[in-house]
Formats: sequence, C-alpha cells, structure tokens
Amino acid sequence: MVNKKAYLKTLEALIAIAIFLIFLTTALIMNQPEKNEPSTPQDIKLIQDTIFNKIQTEQYLRVCLIDSDNSCLETEISKVILDSLDYEIQICTPTTSCLVSDLTLPEDKTIYADSIIIKEQDTTAILRLYLWRKLE
Repeated sequence: MVNKKAYLKTLEALIAIAIFLIFLTTALIMNQPEKNEPSTPQDIKLIQDTIFNKIQTEQYLRVCLIDSDNSCLETEISKVILDSLDYEIQICTPTTSCLVSDLTLPEDKTIYADSIIIKEQDTTAILRLYLWRKLE
C-alpha cells in the first residue's frame, strides 16, 4: 500500500510540472511582439543617422535647414546616399504642416521615414527624410 501512495505522489508531481510548463509556454508565446510592422533595415537606419548627425553638428547645415534651403541640404545628403537609394526631403516649421500629400513619393516602394527637429535661437525647423530603394 505504501508503494501505491508513492506512485500517486509522483504522478501528481509530474502533472503539476506539465501544467506549469504549459502555462509558461503559453505566457511566453502570447507576450511576443507582433512582427507585422516592418523595421527599418540597418543600412537605411545608418544612412538616416549619418545625415541627421551631420546636420546636428555642422553649423552651416543647421543654417540651411533653418533657412529652408533645400538645395544646400540636398547637396550634402546626395553625398551620403547610396546609388541604390532614392530620397525626398521636406522642411517644415511648427507653424506650417508637413503633409505627405505635398510630396511625390512612389506608391510601389517601401518608404522609410524619419525626422529631426533643429532649433536655432527662436527659430525651429523640422526636416523629414524619406528613403526608399530604387529597385525592389
């Protein structure tokens, strides 16, 4: 009779472990982030960061941004952009809106957008950078 109690205790412990493992697996699966939203590829993120760091650190580029001088900024950005990428920039202020409808962006490409806000004295400007691959 002692052996039967030992088997029941062992079976009870195995069932408890199985229930715990099922609960743990279910909790881990349900807490995984959704992968529906595409992340920015590393090469594009690096180019965005390089451009924004250059604008943040170089005074003449900050002045170009504050003055809304697209040609000045595009000259510097084109030096950094790879030949396989294309881009569009948009300069806005807090009083003017940055509407994507004002741009001619390709509809059949994945567009990676990022922005930076620069403030010089009392003037603020927002630079939005849109990047996409020419061939997809």
